[in-house]
Amino acid sequence: MALPDSATACLLTDHTANPAPLGLLGFGMTTLLLGLHHAGFFPLDAMLLAMGIFCGGLGQILVGVMEWNRNNCFGATAFTSYGLFWLSLVALILLPATGLITASSPFAMGFYLSIWGLFSAVLFLASFRLSRALQLVFGSLMLLFFLLAAADFSGNASLERIAGYEGICCGLSALYAGLGQMLNEVFCASLVPLGLYREPFSRRR
Repeated sequence: MALPDSATACLLTDHTANPAPLGLLGFGMTTLLLGLHHAGFFPLDAMLLAMGIFCGGLGQILVGVMEWNRNNCFGATAFTSYGLFWLSLVALILLPATGLITASSPFAMGFYLSIWGLFSAVLFLASFRLSRALQLVFGSLMLLFFLLAAADFSGNASLERIAGYEGICCGLSALYAGLGQMLNEVFCASLVPLGLYREPFSRRR
């Protein structure tokens, strides 16, 4: 349909806030707690499952939708996918407790974690176009998945503990990246070095 002659073209400007820090913080806090659990500091309990549902799961899915709205394919894919990962992980723990379904074997969980490790490897490669901080997040996350998969395949408790400490590092790296982005935007200065390679895609309009 042709526009009337009197119609005036207008340029829409995106004034929405950057949702990435929220997603990174939700991911980082939940991963940090999961790492502490695997390292042997406390058992799997309601606290960790609640964090997995809300901060790691629903929170990251919400951020993924916001990134999609900002035309950020990487952010939408990463945050939504890991949000679904956390929800699926909680489901794998809680569903067998209902007695309606058999718990997954360590061998099956090894494949589950390996698939997520491969997915994280692809995002790690993509992060080379974004920042060194995100390289650290996705590189350590890829390693975490493969270590946990190896622990399940082998049944080696020491390997699980090593994965736990590596998960602590991964969670801290995500907290650094998320808080760094937030502080840099609040102060309009590069207070926290993130090693940016280019301006985020969603802002290049």
